[in-house]
Amino acid sequence: MKNKLLSMYGENTFNDEEMKRRFPKEIYLEFIKCKDNYLELSNNAIEIIANTIKIWAIEKDATHYCHLFFPLNGRSSGKQNSFIELRDKNPIYQFEYNELIKSELDASSFPSGGLRNLIAAKGYAKWDISSYCFIKDNVLYIPSLFYSLKNDALDEKISLIRSNKLLSKEGVKLLRKLNYKDVKNIKSMVGCEQEYFLIDEKFYNKRIDLLLMGRTLFGKKVTKNQDAYNHYLGNIEKRIQSFMIDLDNVLHKFSIPSKIRHNEAAPSQFEVVCIYQEVCQSCNDNQLLMKLIKECAKKHHLVCLLNEKPFKGINGSGKHNNWSLLTDTGINLFNNSNENRLVFLALLACLIKGLDEYSSLLTLTITYRSNELRLGDLEAPPNIISLYLGREVDEIIDSVLGDENKIFKYEDLDRNRTSPFSYVNNRFEFRGLGSSKSIAFVNTILNFILADQFKEMNKLLENNEPMAIIKKFILEHKRIIYNGDGYSSTWKNLAVKRGINISTNFIDVINVLKDKQIIKRLVDSGIYTKQEINSKFEVLLNQYKSEVEVEIATSLKMINNYFYPSFIKYLSKLEENRNLIQNPILKNKLTIKIDTLSNKLINIDNIMESINLLTNEKIDKLEEIILSYIENILPKLEILRKEVDEIEGFIDLEYYPFPTYDEILFKH
Repeated sequence: MKNKLLSMYGENTFNDEEMKRRFPKEIYLEFIKCKDNYLELSNNAIEIIANTIKIWAIEKDATHYCHLFFPLNGRSSGKQNSFIELRDKNPIYQFEYNELIKSELDASSFPSGGLRNLIAAKGYAKWDISSYCFIKDNVLYIPSLFYSLKNDALDEKISLIRSNKLLSKEGVKLLRKLNYKDVKNIKSMVGCEQEYFLIDEKFYNKRIDLLLMGRTLFGKKVTKNQDAYNHYLGNIEKRIQSFMIDLDNVLHKFSIPSKIRHNEAAPSQFEVVCIYQEVCQSCNDNQLLMKLIKECAKKHHLVCLLNEKPFKGINGSGKHNNWSLLTDTGINLFNNSNENRLVFLALLACLIKGLDEYSSLLTLTITYRSNELRLGDLEAPPNIISLYLGREVDEIIDSVLGDENKIFKYEDLDRNRTSPFSYVNNRFEFRGLGSSKSIAFVNTILNFILADQFKEMNKLLENNEPMAIIKKFILEHKRIIYNGDGYSSTWKNLAVKRGINISTNFIDVINVLKDKQIIKRLVDSGIYTKQEINSKFEVLLNQYKSEVEVEIATSLKMINNYFYPSFIKYLSKLEENRNLIQNPILKNKLTIKIDTLSNKLINIDNIMESINLLTNEKIDKLEEIILSYIENILPKLEILRKEVDEIEGFIDLEYYPFPTYDEILFKH
């Protein structure tokens, strides 16, 4: 007998259990075969599947269907079509198999980086059988791939699926050379740790920066530092516990296997962790998870902040990407066991070599404005890629390389939280990804990195012994391994000495997509076309530019319309008080305070004037505009913030125009 939790699990999802129950056996087996091997379904299967899904959706009171896709802006998109058609003026439910398979859309308003224009605006959403259909708010959602008339990818998921195919193809070849003859496919498996903040909606609605950007642009650090605050894994407040219970119930209905929930390190910060699934399903689930957290929070008069750095001076939010590989025979290829040792070492050698050769490409997946503010401090790794393996794996590598080539070790850390890429038991954890982004791009690149090295190892195995190649890969690329403090200047200096790229400037990072050798390898892999790489370059540039421009405009608006008038009022009040005070000592102290505030307001005026001049400069090239923002304007915004935050520290808070950090973070 099922309990309440198990009986509700997956009730809104057309999942594997539902398929087994409703499909004829031969149709179910065909579906699973096509899903696992990225094959096309037969027309007969599609007709039966479409009709079955329609019946299920009608039983669930669905009135519309929608091809759900994730364009290059990372958001969930789709148009809702009614099931109702008129036949002889009578309404009927209509859902033909071709309506399940594909939907035509106007793609002109989605970012494409030049892949299409207004006179060729068609886009197509095609059913992605790697992910479950589900019903939400009486709408049947059909997970889909979004592409142009010329079959160019207009989303992140198409490239992810291509990378899965390549990883499985090259990985199976490698395993067979290593005497794993019965493996037919390999799946990329991912489990996400999603961090987020919850704040009371009344504070959110009073802050224009939170409304427009999802993060605060001004605000003095909290009085009660997170180091002195017993929030991490502490008792969950009743209101938050109620929210978490509701969220779990909703997630389970959508077959999203949430496993862990807890308070995170920063005040008002929390985390939900989901069980491993195939990467495409995990990608879909995480997009839905972010939406459901926000919706559930709203019911409790809370607001969920998914921005990577909503508050300065405390931990930001990441999305730790736990990644492993699973064969169709049930072997976790990242499991370091004695019987699996040769395969583990082969994969590890490929990963070490791949991370070293493509570190700049992996850095690109985590380099964007909001994440730049998080990385490199307060438990967020730096965006200089390094690999932490831990003592046990280091010793295994040392035994392979021999005494003269030992891995250079620092202190024995059981879990290095300053490392962006760590081995944890039977998986690798990439901690650099920000909380607001899709996991598709980063996992596409991880799959590519490994598949590319599998391909090279496969060639070398034709004339060499496995251990010789493993040793060669590790010896030539072990510089990427680092077990020490990733925040330290020691690591930065050592990285430079080792020849590892340490640039964190967005323009330097994104130029990896102009590297001819990397472009060739990506194109040869079949994961991206050259046009799609150019598109990615343009889209990322425009997204960065747009976010910085909103940041500039919002900062200036907050000062012009809120801070400056409030501070002038306070200054006027101080002047009035000074005239009333007779005591010369108090009068002198007040004069000093007035002079300090006056000087700061003059500084603010000067900085704002220089920012206005810089923003009005005529620069045509997109990269040069962004470079000007990075080198000239963003540093001035930081100085501007410093001045405003210092004023917050000594004025009467009655004159401060927004809720403070103390209010926002400690009042639920």
